[in-house]
Amino acid sequence: MYVALTRARHACHLFCLPPERSLDGAKKSPARDPERSPLDAILAHAFQTLGQPSLAGLDGIDWRVHGERPVDSARPLPVEPWIDCRPPPPLPSPRPISHRYSFSALWRRAETVAVTDEARAADDEAGGDLDPGLAGTDPAAPTSLGEPGSVAHPALLALAGVRGIGFGNAVHAILERRRPDRPLREQIELIERSLDEFDVCEPNPPAESLAERVAERLDHTLAVELRPGLRLDRLSATDQRVEMAFHFPLVGVDVDRLRRACREHGEPDPLSGSGRYTLDGLMSGKIDLCFRHEGRFHVLDYKGNWLGARLDDYRDAALDRAMAGHGYRFQALLYTVALDRHLSSRLPDYRRDRQLGECLYLFLRATGLAPSVGIWSQRFSPELIAAVDRVLAGVMVTETPT
Repeated sequence: MYVALTRARHACHLFCLPPERSLDGAKKSPARDPERSPLDAILAHAFQTLGQPSLAGLDGIDWRVHGERPVDSARPLPVEPWIDCRPPPPLPSPRPISHRYSFSALWRRAETVAVTDEARAADDEAGGDLDPGLAGTDPAAPTSLGEPGSVAHPALLALAGVRGIGFGNAVHAILERRRPDRPLREQIELIERSLDEFDVCEPNPPAESLAERVAERLDHTLAVELRPGLRLDRLSATDQRVEMAFHFPLVGVDVDRLRRACREHGEPDPLSGSGRYTLDGLMSGKIDLCFRHEGRFHVLDYKGNWLGARLDDYRDAALDRAMAGHGYRFQALLYTVALDRHLSSRLPDYRRDRQLGECLYLFLRATGLAPSVGIWSQRFSPELIAAVDRVLAGVMVTETPT
């Protein structure tokens, strides 16, 4: 049981009998130590100190009695299939993986990363918080009177003391592990554990705990109406996939052809810098959230970057600069292609022009503080997605001389 509880990746199911049950049919009294099992001893102690109702409220435990119907789990993997689909295509014959790529590795123009490297959810937020070309008001500077959005906002200042990869990874962990049937203000232990896991702390913290401030900010984000009728806290488990992993092979992919395909469809150069090289290996990644809304499937990514203390630092042109400066637009395109491949392989009669929706990036520090603030969206054209997909698949296209 110890191995099962400590090694389970998604969930561990235990079927327990009442700890005070009789030892056998011939005896009316329950078993006592040392005859009873360790599990019976644990449950008996928990019942005495907490009571059965309290067990159901413990973070990370879904306690049910006598076969109660499951509720949404901490990882909202759907009880029913996410999509009505045909069986997946057969796997190709195995071969050694020479290199493993991620968005972060490509953006940093590093040709390879170790096959065993496991990128954290917020690794792409490294070094971005203090970029002078992106950052706005100094959080230590006093607020002043002025137009709304041009002065420091209290909600942004409330989390100004925590930045960087650790904070981003903690926030991703909270959103991945949260119980969707409860607001985060009721899951403070989860938030505290996630902050501790990634060593997140702040100098001179205010009276209100960091966990409480994070809960307030994330609850507000989840309740924002991103589009008419679309709120993340109202998505059903069967309409979403959290941390959807993808992997696809790269065989002789010419990066210059990738640039050219984007340019021909009006998309900025996805990989800045000169040089022509090819990619061979495995492209891997995890999409923070894929969800279905009104018949369309969407990519959504969370960002914890500090862009400044003003609302204007998280809207319109400022967001476009952040997306371009950190390569997030290229990341959004890669994720969209990955979702498109998944849908085309599983959905009969799939049409990307009808069923593939826009990509949303939420800059969590500011999302919902004012209309459209902290929300970047883009619906890539079907033609661009098809062109990039062909390049990544290694399909050679005959070019017409000009």
